[in-house]
Amino acid sequence: MNLITRFLRIERNRLKQEGYKGLNSDVIFFLNKELGTRYQQGRVKEWERGERRPSVETHNHILKRVLTYELKKNGLAEDVIGDIIQKTQLPEAMKK
Repeated sequence: MNLITRFLRIERNRLKQEGYKGLNSDVIFFLNKELGTRYQQGRVKEWERGERRPSVETHNHILKRVLTYELKKNGLAEDVIGDIIQKTQLPEAMKK
């Protein structure tokens, strides 16, 4: 299992708990809404298969979701989780 696969699984389960069907299309809809992007399922599948890479911003968003879920599940405190996430993010390009 890779980061993208884990993200999809975590988010599908979260959305099911919130009353959605919990489909990949639901996950992608909310990913696009949160990031202001227009990703489609095919692109996310390319990431999952390793054929393409998400943008740095998208990668950091996905990593944050997965780490937050996994570390909370293992009992880490919010401040510790925040520190770990800060230390594991990819640097984003400077905005002009």
